[in-house]
Amino acid sequence: MGDGSIRDPMLRKPLFRNRLLARALLYTGGVLAVVGVVVLANWLREPIAHWSWNRSVEEWLSHEEVELLQEYLRIDTSYPDGNEIPAAEFLARHLEAAGVETHIERLGPRNANMWAVLEGEQSDALVLHNHMDVEPVRQPDRWTVEPFAGEISPPWIIGRGAFDMKSVTIAQLMSVLDLARRGEPLSRSVIFLATGDEETGSRLGTRWLIQHHPELIDRFWAVLTEGGAVEARSLEEIKYWGTEFAQKRFLYVEACHGSQRRLEALWRDLRRLNTLTLRRSLLPEIETFLDRYGPTRDSERYRELLADPASLLVDARLLELPWYLQLSMRHEVAPFPVVEDPEGGFKMRIILHLFNDSDPTEAIAELLPDGAIFGVPYVLEIPHEVAPASPIDHPLFVAIDEMTNAEFEGGHGPLFVPLAATDARYYRAIGIPAYGYSPFRILATDTLTVTGPNERVALEGFVEGVDRYRQVVRHVLGLDTESP
Repeated sequence: MGDGSIRDPMLRKPLFRNRLLARALLYTGGVLAVVGVVVLANWLREPIAHWSWNRSVEEWLSHEEVELLQEYLRIDTSYPDGNEIPAAEFLARHLEAAGVETHIERLGPRNANMWAVLEGEQSDALVLHNHMDVEPVRQPDRWTVEPFAGEISPPWIIGRGAFDMKSVTIAQLMSVLDLARRGEPLSRSVIFLATGDEETGSRLGTRWLIQHHPELIDRFWAVLTEGGAVEARSLEEIKYWGTEFAQKRFLYVEACHGSQRRLEALWRDLRRLNTLTLRRSLLPEIETFLDRYGPTRDSERYRELLADPASLLVDARLLELPWYLQLSMRHEVAPFPVVEDPEGGFKMRIILHLFNDSDPTEAIAELLPDGAIFGVPYVLEIPHEVAPASPIDHPLFVAIDEMTNAEFEGGHGPLFVPLAATDARYYRAIGIPAYGYSPFRILATDTLTVTGPNERVALEGFVEGVDRYRQVVRHVLGLDTESP
């Protein structure tokens, strides 16, 4: 299959053909460990205990972080029926037990935001951001366990939100608890921030805080949130550990029509757009990403193409690259399935993936051509924010780079995300550096459960990653990184 980094052929399908995998790659839970098919097959023939993964439930629950994750997974925060308030109370309760003052803002009967501050010498704070809400449980009949039971089935813990993003939340919580329990003086303040409503646009989450709590936002020095990706040839050999520093811009379109067939015809027309004619670009942030990422490819052909990415803007050789790399250098349109409109007729969501320097009017003309959209009314939501890349010479990124490269011999680098968006874009749009980081080495098979049945995280990678996250936070703050 060519390059060894992304082996599953499903990963080459467009977003509108496999939304689940797009999220596994680049959105929520923001965590991806890609293991080659041959390597994975060999691993499956060996006993899991080879990596000491198959411990008993009691042994796993002896880890505080596992017990906390299980408790957190048992809180249903799925939209539209779940409730974020018990999640905020759960997080606040554990912080307050360590002596950390917390604040919960309740927004109606189901939504909430929660934050806690560890004061340091500098008021400007390192922000550990997470979102409490999770995707709904679709296809419940395909779950083999109760989705909100937090069941431990060694070597995994299973539950909605395990991957996106409650495992990262617990890593952040444990980092703050570690700082609070030690009581060491901090050179910089630390804010633990849990927001809601991320899965449906962050209107009552991050965007609400930016609008209504400038006194808090003004303290943000830098934000560490979901995102990032890990590519591995095996569990021991890390190929590329990417920390997300830049994303595309997205325009959201809702097309409406009384005829289902008309919208389905539009869906087909948009899928048939000639990708060779769509705008291409090599923005500085993409060049920064590819400069570090390209030499790590196993395929000699990929390394050759990525050695001169600017040359790919003018001919068909771009199509030789994996799909996710193609999207780094061109526009994309992603139509979703046609659904019934509760107000009558039918509707279809369309997402336009653009470069940050794109003119929205020109992009709409390109990706929704008159010949396809003619006669179909649509509503366009144009986000006002244009989110520039966060600098990779920022002390937060440098600290992650130093720690990860020391552990994995130069395997870390910046990651450009072409497919999906996180709340990092809202912080970047107002000038706050934000980075998507995952501390976990997770099997590729686990990434395929994101938003799907039996969402799970391997506990060995989780426990290891919680400690890695703690050490990164301590390193950023100039503290020793020895194990407690």
